[in-house]
Amino acid sequence: MFALQQAVNAMRTGQCDAALVGGVNLCLKPTCSLQFHRLNMLSPSGMCKAFDASGDGYVRSEAAMVIYLQKSSVAKRVYATVLNAKTNTDGNKVQGITFPSGEMQKKLIKEVYDEIGLRPSDVAYVEAHGTGTKVRMLMEV
Repeated sequence: MFALQQAVNAMRTGQCDAALVGGVNLCLKPTCSLQFHRLNMLSPSGMCKAFDASGDGYVRSEAAMVIYLQKSSVAKRVYATVLNAKTNTDGNKVQGITFPSGEMQKKLIKEVYDEIGLRPSDVAYVEAHGTGTKVRMLMEV
């Protein structure tokens, strides 16, 4: 998301007309999964049950992606339009880094919408984080 934010801002300020935005997650170290397991973040059943009362954690996976962004004024064809991209951080808090901040998430989504004059009622589709962890599900719903 940070790479997307940087690319969108660079195109808006005229630093470039196009950008490649990529991200990757590789599960190379077994110790990472062990740490997440010990923090009760991973599903013991191996199934992510987002928004389900029996949700007991998420499942790690690997992925790699790249998208090509281009200003619509120079694009040969347009498949979608990025209206805005923004990130934030919860900062240091008593609950620790693994505990989400609903307040910071609300603040971020409000800023994203306000910056482009969008009302929540204008949005037809929202993709949830959907981790299947009880704490995160309460924040998202």
